[in-house]
Amino acid sequence: PICKMCVIKVLVILPLFFVVVSLLEYNIRDEYVNDWRILGNINRDKCIQESNIDPEKIEAMYSNNEIADDPNIKCYFKCQYVNLGFYNVEEKKFVPETIMEKAKGISNENVQECFSNSSSEDQDDCERIYKAAVCSVLYFMKENNL
Repeated sequence: PICKMCVIKVLVILPLFFVVVSLLEYNIRDEYVNDWRILGNINRDKCIQESNIDPEKIEAMYSNNEIADDPNIKCYFKCQYVNLGFYNVEEKKFVPETIMEKAKGISNENVQECFSNSSSEDQDDCERIYKAAVCSVLYFMKENNL
């Protein structure tokens, strides 16, 4: 026979388990987004001025997970990546060690997938860095089931 009290416990505990798991996933995402925001604030004003971007578009990236396909935002990413040491302009190469050291939550697999230093002769730095950044965010979301 099935224990009625056991069934009741399972019916109460199971939904709570899923709520806790959801909250943990949300907090993990929030923690990394907050860390990325802090990292991005280091050169924020300089990069906004250099790329001539509307600051609202930068805020939308963090609050709405919107990365606009916009030439100014692409150059904003370039400014950030160069100033953070994630990209070497002279060599036209990403610096994977620095990315993994400074950008919390970015795995080695993410770096291998999105920041490979393949030929970039057909892209300018802004475009190349933008594509890698978008790839990295999407890869991160996939890795973390977000």
